[in-house]
Amino acid sequence: MLAFIMMPITIHQFGALGMVGGDETKALPSYTAFMADYQDAFRTFKHGALHGFMAGLFIGLPVVATNCLFEQKSFKYAAVTSGYWIVVMTLMGAIICGWK
Repeated sequence: MLAFIMMPITIHQFGALGMVGGDETKALPSYTAFMADYQDAFRTFKHGALHGFMAGLFIGLPVVATNCLFEQKSFKYAAVTSGYWIVVMTLMGAIICGWK
């Protein structure tokens, strides 16, 4: 499920498609010109890694930390488990965004 949500988090061109109502065939020619100019503007591994890291920090860390508090696990356990998910989501974001 995290891999499915990573694509809209790391690739921002979906916002431009939302401005035309979601149907690319009904868009004005200016939309086509915009996408031709800026389609791959932020499609890099570094950009995806940044957004993947932020997603891991703001999605993965709170979930793991809440579970660790509920289960009364140690801080060390929470740090290792959260760190794992932050690294995984960073790599996921980098691969998804950088893969053209």
